[in-house]
Amino acid sequence: MPLTPATWAAVEAYLVDRAARAGLADWRALPGPLLATATATATATGGRLRQGHLWELVRRLARAAGIEVWDQLSPHSLRRTGITLALDAGASLRDV
Repeated sequence: MPLTPATWAAVEAYLVDRAARAGLADWRALPGPLLATATATATATGGRLRQGHLWELVRRLARAAGIEVWDQLSPHSLRRTGITLALDAGASLRDV
């Protein structure tokens, strides 16, 4: 499923910010995984996201967004939502 312009803009903004934090002028020069831990905290290394990082990220962002059930969400919640949105947008079940 191709990225929408708004989704791509969000991904690109993330990559530009990550590159700037790494002292790089162009996000295309970033080494490593697409999604990485932030380097602003003591436990973050800029490395590959692990399962625990994703759980923390999903819940932190949901809480910041004012979602009342933030403590009941998981990375799998995003998967289910993505599948539902893809089906609603007309994607075939096989593609999803």
